[in-house]
Amino acid sequence: MPNVLTTDTPGVIEPMVRGASWKFSRAEHSKRYWASMGWNGLLGGLFLVLGTQLFLDAPIQALRDRCHDWKNTWSATEELAACNLLLAEHSDDDRSGVIAARGSAYYRLGDYRRAGADYAAAIDLDPQDGSSHYNLGLVHERLGNREHAVADYGAAIRIDPKNAEAFANRGGISLNSGKFDQAIADFNHSHDLQPTNVTALATRGLAYAWKSDPVHAEQDFAAVRKSDPSNLIVLHGEAVLAINRGDMKSGVRFLSNAIARDPNDAWAFATRAEAYRNLGEQEKVRADAAAALRLRSAARSAD
Repeated sequence: MPNVLTTDTPGVIEPMVRGASWKFSRAEHSKRYWASMGWNGLLGGLFLVLGTQLFLDAPIQALRDRCHDWKNTWSATEELAACNLLLAEHSDDDRSGVIAARGSAYYRLGDYRRAGADYAAAIDLDPQDGSSHYNLGLVHERLGNREHAVADYGAAIRIDPKNAEAFANRGGISLNSGKFDQAIADFNHSHDLQPTNVTALATRGLAYAWKSDPVHAEQDFAAVRKSDPSNLIVLHGEAVLAINRGDMKSGVRFLSNAIARDPNDAWAFATRAEAYRNLGEQEKVRADAAAALRLRSAARSAD
């Protein structure tokens, strides 16, 4: 903070200089006195201008805070309204960032097509915006456009090679597409970047299980169980290993445990239906197949 403007003594001034304590008398130090008067006047005017500008900027900053919602304190609708107002009335205010933030509001509202359009527009304005590439990947994955999602995650990784989530999501798409080696490579990167995140490790184990590599799969599952003994992905992987070796009863047991943990696990119902089919239990096949269909239909409706 600056020192005080003047002293209590008439005809004596103290210039506003941080860390100094000088006083000049008009009678004894005329030149320094008037120079200090000019200096203090200049600084006083500057503080007034800055204070006025801060006052004028406060409403705009409040809009920025609401649009970007860094602290997750606003609803998606409030966030969207703030972003729209910024774009309408302050179009030169970090336009790419505001459009990307509006895309996030649309994403939270479940309007994935508008979210995708905004992320794409933000990328057009700033091609090096890794977050928008990643978020556009999320949108494309939601909409079932896996090929585009892979490309988006790849772009995010090129911009930020430490984006563990982009590696994990791209690995998940490769896993679901039967590209197990590609999936394992991405899960390796994700796990290296976030060693304490067991999801990448568990999913890598699942990829090994689908690849019929029980040794590496069990190594990953054993590591995950130390911190999460009933991990859902591990239960899926154990079921895959059991079914691959022809042990349908153990597969059913693991899948039943998965369903007990997550009653909305459509994959577990569908896979258990196939296991029951191999066991010749047709009534259970029909019940599980119907449950899987119902859950998948509900998930599509929610999207």
